[in-house]
Amino acid sequence: MKSICGIVVTSALVVLFLSIPAGLSAKEKRGANLIVTRLDGSQVIGELIAVKRDSLLLLSYGRDESIDLADVKTVRIVRRSRSGQGAMLGFVGGVLTGAILGGTSGGIDEFTASEAGLIFGFVFGIVGGLGGLGVGTLMSIDTTIDIAGEPEALVQSRLEKLKAFSREYRLGGGRMQLKIGPSPAPRAPVPAPGVAEMAPSRPRRSLRFRVRLPYTVAISPGYHYDYSDRAQTTFRFLDALPEPGPYPTELVRHPYNGNRSGLDSASLGYELSERLAAEVELVFARWSAGGSEIGALRYASAIDGKTYEQHFVYYSYTTRFSAALLGLTYRPSAPSEFRRHIVEAGLAVGPAWTGRTASEFYLPTAPLGRKITLSARVHAAYDFYVIPSLSFGVAVGYRYFRVDLPASTETATIIFWDAAEEYPSTFVERVTEMTIPPRKIDASGFYIGLRLGVRI
Repeated sequence: MKSICGIVVTSALVVLFLSIPAGLSAKEKRGANLIVTRLDGSQVIGELIAVKRDSLLLLSYGRDESIDLADVKTVRIVRRSRSGQGAMLGFVGGVLTGAILGGTSGGIDEFTASEAGLIFGFVFGIVGGLGGLGVGTLMSIDTTIDIAGEPEALVQSRLEKLKAFSREYRLGGGRMQLKIGPSPAPRAPVPAPGVAEMAPSRPRRSLRFRVRLPYTVAISPGYHYDYSDRAQTTFRFLDALPEPGPYPTELVRHPYNGNRSGLDSASLGYELSERLAAEVELVFARWSAGGSEIGALRYASAIDGKTYEQHFVYYSYTTRFSAALLGLTYRPSAPSEFRRHIVEAGLAVGPAWTGRTASEFYLPTAPLGRKITLSARVHAAYDFYVIPSLSFGVAVGYRYFRVDLPASTETATIIFWDAAEEYPSTFVERVTEMTIPPRKIDASGFYIGLRLGVRI
């Protein structure tokens, strides 16, 4: 099975390399394809050669055509479809991620590590393919720029940014001077046909605050068992008898991951600059982990000289984490009409509040325990801005949630029987107190998710 898992990873890498377009190594220096709509409704379609102060130069059907900006209503940047490429890259990335996570998990329940790698590779491949398809589709959406009726300063700002899409700029390696020379007397905005003359517009207020709501799914092996994690402890009896104990015993610990998916957080950010933003994130008590303690109790009675035992005692608990994190995020540039695809990285730290609940099976008396600990989060994300104030994106990250729980005592009435009887017929009930040793709860792990963003 190891060889099969290796073949899956190797095949995915081959597909990944084949799916990378050759244009990455030998990219043609061409301008973007534009659809320019004039005020009279006619359109000019062609490659953007250069952007001048008062005109656009296009290569349309093999000939140069200069279009006066005074006659332009809108300019649309036509983007080629990336849906197929995004789906392929997402599928391959998901297969690789799933195969690595499953293959290094050491096995999950009845599945071996190789079988887990194959299962995870298939599931993550489907999820990654769908995510890549969505991202590729968003990246293929055309950008429309309004020219007619807009203030002169805004038009010139848009033209300056549009230069980056011209062949002239790209042939210069992006090092051409983009500043526009001294401005002549400003020209009045040209209204679209049939539209009344517009009143002077107020300057646009800068968007500084942003709210994000993510839906995340933890990337973890789920329930897992480790029979090597054993703890020595004691139990004693609370009955008024001459043999209270304590008696030694051993507990086998089984850690597991709880519910770690859903709308588990919300964040409010403030953009300090075009690249940096401060962020406050609230993590709800959905991120959880826990475990169970299983053991056998055995003691020699001083009353009748017999040895009594209970083969199975069980205690389980779940620890939920909520947190308030303060952090910084970095992005290379801010979103605009021309920059809709934004990547981001961030780091946040803060206190986490833990709440522990116990089961009601055998040892039911520990209702709740609370503790404050340190938590952290790192993430990388991609966001597509439908408009500068609304975005949809995907994110991957790692959350650190870890807490040390102190020792506790749990009490229950437990039935013991004569260990010498093959078919027990002698039973005694004892009020038993057991000491649960200290333990560490680790709910840390990677996650992936979708997120909605609003800038205000």
